[in-house]
Formats: sequence, structure tokens, C-alpha cells
Amino acid sequence: MSQSGGTISVERAQPAFSDISGTAAVDQGGTGRETLTEDYVLVGNGTDPVKLIPIAESIENNNHLVPNNLIKAYVDTAVAGITGAMHFIGDASVVINNNSSVDPRISGYIFANAQPGDVILYDSKEFVWTGANWRLLGDEGSYAIKGSIKDADIDADAAIQ
Repeated sequence: MSQSGGTISVERAQPAFSDISGTAAVDQGGTGRETLTEDYVLVGNGTDPVKLIPIAESIENNNHLVPNNLIKAYVDTAVAGITGAMHFIGDASVVINNNSSVDPRISGYIFANAQPGDVILYDSKEFVWTGANWRLLGDEGSYAIKGSIKDADIDADAAIQ
């Protein structure tokens, strides 16, 4: 800073990390450390000395400091074999029949992107997309509910005693 003829001039400089000296104690809002190490994080509670914990390079039990790219790779590997697993899509708004390839017209569902394992409902029936057509999985009307079966529902030749 300088002054000349009543005018004050200020020359600004960007401080570098190396320009900072001294160590602020934890109870004064500092880290209590003089140096920081690359690929480590500082962990503290505001009272006790701050600990340096390394960022992990692999996923292990009780390991919470793992970069997101490692977590994503771990999950991708873990689920790699279940790409054809069934997943519920919704209720069809058009008639779906066994072995048909009709667009079920479900809000938010793009039939052109249908994947094997897509499951839909129509008229109390469950259908799964095979990759070429809708296959009937089950009809809720064919299930017996405890207490709903009457003698008239059982065939006379059933020989149930």
C-alpha cells in the first residue's frame, strides 16, 4: 500500500499455501497440523486432535473413504450378471394378450426401449417382456384365497376329505 498526493494505492497479491505459517489449535478453529498430505482427509470433532485418514484405493469392510468411481465400479461388477432381472413397469392402458408385442402405453415407459424382464399388469394379469413378446406370468383371478373356496368350487371327482 502506498500514498501519493492524497491518493492511496493498494497492490494485491494472491497468497500461496506456503505463505501461511503457524499452526492454529483445534479449539481455535484450526487443524492443529502444520502440514497436509495429499490423498488424505482430516477428520476431527472440534475438540480432540485432528486425524489424517488416507483415502482408500479399494473397497473393504468398514471403509468409508472411498472415491465415487471405485464405488461405482464395485456396484457395476456386483450387478453385471443380472441385466435380465425382472422389474415392474406399471399398469398397461391397452389390451395385452399372451405372446403379443403391443405397446402397453404406460406413462414414462418408452416401449421402443423395452428390456427383457420388464413386467406389466393388465386386467389382473402379469406379463413379462421376453425381448420379442409379452408372456403371461400369472392371472390373479386363478389364485385361491384362504377362506374363499366353497364346496361348489371343488370338482366332484376331487375326492377331498
